[in-house]
Formats: sequence, C-alpha cells, structure tokens
Amino acid sequence: MIELLYPKDGARLSVLSDKQREFIYHQEQGYHTDISVSYKWLDEKYADSFVGTYVDNPDSENYTIGLYNEFGWKSDVPCRLELTRKSKQIYPNDPAEWDVLPEKIRDGVSIALVGNLFARTEYSWRVVSVDGSQMSQERSFTTMAESPRAICAQGTSNMRDIGALQRWDGTWLRQGCIYRGACLESELEHYHKLTEKGKTVLKDQIKIKTELDLRSQAVGKISSSTIGDGVKYILLPCSPYGDFYKEENRHICKELVEILADEDNYPIHVHCMAGADRTGTLVMLLGMILGVKFENLVLDYNLTALMVHCQRCMHNVIADTDYALFIDGWDGNGDPAPIVMENVKRFLTEKCGVSEEMVERMKRNLIESYA
Repeated sequence: MIELLYPKDGARLSVLSDKQREFIYHQEQGYHTDISVSYKWLDEKYADSFVGTYVDNPDSENYTIGLYNEFGWKSDVPCRLELTRKSKQIYPNDPAEWDVLPEKIRDGVSIALVGNLFARTEYSWRVVSVDGSQMSQERSFTTMAESPRAICAQGTSNMRDIGALQRWDGTWLRQGCIYRGACLESELEHYHKLTEKGKTVLKDQIKIKTELDLRSQAVGKISSSTIGDGVKYILLPCSPYGDFYKEENRHICKELVEILADEDNYPIHVHCMAGADRTGTLVMLLGMILGVKFENLVLDYNLTALMVHCQRCMHNVIADTDYALFIDGWDGNGDPAPIVMENVKRFLTEKCGVSEEMVERMKRNLIESYA
C-alpha cells in the first residue's frame, strides 16, 4: 500500500529558495541603490561557504538555483514519483522540465526532492511501485506566481527563465523559451563546466535547442554546443551597456531579433561568461521591447549577485544607460513601459533595420496570450 503524505492535495508550492527570498527582501528595502552596502550582508552571511569553482567541485554551494520541494510517502515496496503538468500553457519543444533527485528514506518516509518546476503552473503527482503492481491516488499542486524561476544544471550557475518576469499590464512572458545564464564550459574561464547530469537537465528535461553565446573571446575557439549533439550553437559577440547600442553594433540587434522570431530555435540558452554584463544588457533590451516592469528588470539583473564571486548592483547604471535611452516621451505619470516599448521598437526598425513583422513574431513567441 502507498500512502501519500505531503504536499497536501491542492497545495501551493514556492519556486524560490530561502536565499533568493532574502535577497529580494533586501532589494525591496532599497539596498540595490548603493553598491557600498548592497551585498555586505551577502558576503558576511554566505560567501565563506562557497568553496572553489564548479569545475573543481561541481557540488559547491549554489545560491542561484531555485527551491527543490519535498514530496513524501510511505510504502512497503520500492516506488517512484511521477509528475504531470496539467496547465494548458504552450511551451516550446514540450519540455518535461522538472528535476527529481534520487529518493531518500528519513524516519521511515520516502522523500523525493523536485526542482526546476515552472512558476504559476498546475501539476498532478502520484507514486507508482517500481514493479507496477501498486499505484497511489493522484494529487495536484500549483506553483506560485513568483520570480525568479531559477534552474539547477550541475556545473553552471546563474541560470533562470526570463518567462518568470511580469509585464507592466499584469501579463507575463512565456516560460520555457529563453534561459539566461553563465557559460557551460571551462575553455575560456575556470568557474563553470557542465557535468553529465547538468547536460541531461538542459538537453533532456528543459530541451534546449539553441545555445546563444555572446562572448567575443569564443571567436575561433568555440564552435559547437557543450550541451551536446542536436543543439544549435550561435556565436553572437557583443559588448555590454552603452556600447551595445552604438551604431557599429546595431547589426547585432537585428540578428538577435531574427533569431528570436524563429520559433524553431526555442528553447534558447543565452550566456556570456557569467551571465551578468553582456547577457544582462541583452535581456534588458528584450525586457524593454516586451514591456516588462522596470523594477522586475532591475531585480532580474541584480540576482547575478547570488553567484557571490560576480556581484552586480545595477539599478543606477540601468536607469542611466539602457532605460534612459528609451524614456523620451514619458511624462512621469503611470508606468513608463508602454512608452519604452514603442521607443525600442522604433530603434529596432529605424536604426537597426529590423522589420515590424520580425518584431511581432518575436513578441508572439515570447509573450503569453499575445494579441
């Protein structure tokens, strides 16, 4: 007999770890506006527990991953946990995105940890005996509408789904399309190297189809995806911040929109070295054209600080560079996002040579229920 213990039927589960929740609290208290005090608490509380790099020690503490929820049951035979996504949202490449860690026994209770779940999504779960002779009742749970939706892929870090970002009108970007993060190999730096388990998560669970590399250092050195065969590798070298928008670099914006307008490229993993500066600038541009709230873009950018060795405090930089370029016409009333959206669209179509059709195709791919 199989007895399900927790979570209870109809439970609402978080996707945020305690460290992420604490980080968000400090951001809301205004710590993000002063880099001299922003992450003092993070260094004092957590930095000493970070050991080595993910190349030397792939099991190093990783503050950038999301919460793994516990599922518990009792049984008299060996069992496995089965999950099904019930929500009718459309995800590219139909990922079975969750990651289930090996079952453990604690005080007679079988426990499985489940991570990498979509946010604001309904699931069902049950427990089935390994020999197929027994099956539990089915229960459901819903994940909360929270950001970030951070991903654990062993050997890399700072990986999260930009689909967890909310737009100015209360709608959301589509999950499962674009994942931002750090690099996946150690050829050009010695912080990250995707393990076989990490490759399984990205290729077989999240089902990445395209690796988009923004590093100029990779030119002539990296030519294929670390994730494995069948994953397209695109090298699109770029510069961060204000240099990203200079006239000589605008062809990059055009290439980017063309890549994102093609639904066959999804899901995409976009990265530079740390997933901070170049990746952050690119995601900022996407967030602006897609109408994401400014405060959500700032939080997403600053979450890179949870890497500990690569802290960022970008509120003022973003406000003075990226966002400032596209704020003209806003009178200070209401949310500036609609004005910024139109200004970015004009920049892409008039300055970068992007067609309006490409912009619309990109929006349809990346915005839920886009009309």
